[in-house]
Amino acid sequence: MWDSRVLANTSWSILKSKSTSSINGSISALQECHEQIRVLSQQAGAAVKEHGLENDLIDRIKDCSYFSPIHAELEQLLEPSTFTGRCPQQVSTS
Repeated sequence: MWDSRVLANTSWSILKSKSTSSINGSISALQECHEQIRVLSQQAGAAVKEHGLENDLIDRIKDCSYFSPIHAELEQLLEPSTFTGRCPQQVSTS
């Protein structure tokens, strides 16, 4: 569940922090960000599947120096309410 959300928010934040000057540079930065998350996600998945541990993907991202430009805003990027869209307005609680 968190993989795609982390990828979307993190990729955007990393792109802003890297200040790439070209479309190719932006695509390259996005691909690098995706690769970093993919590797960390596979490591976290292996820990869960092979050792029965909790999913620690977020902790791995926090410990990864590649993501240091967004460490301060990571909690905000992962705020669940940012992923609900218009759901609260579309659901009646009566």
